[in-house]
Amino acid sequence: MADKYTERQWLNKPGHSTGSITVFDGPHSWGVNNDVWVTWIEVKDCHSSVRIHLSGDDSKDDFINKAKIMRDVIDRFLMHLQSTEY
Repeated sequence: MADKYTERQWLNKPGHSTGSITVFDGPHSWGVNNDVWVTWIEVKDCHSSVRIHLSGDDSKDDFINKAKIMRDVIDRFLMHLQSTEY
């Protein structure tokens, strides 16, 4: 069985909003004696959160491609913000 991986990075300064990004890939118990492998990326900030997970309709490669698309979109957005003056 593969190794479990989990990581959380806080997005705000201490004492401010509780924003974070958390990633998880590993076994999780759902109910009694029902361990399943789950994979997800979760982003939270204040009162909102979104979790993108590897669903039964996706392959591992599909999920990796989703994560790469998200990364690319965020990178392009950051380039826009860095080049824009208000």
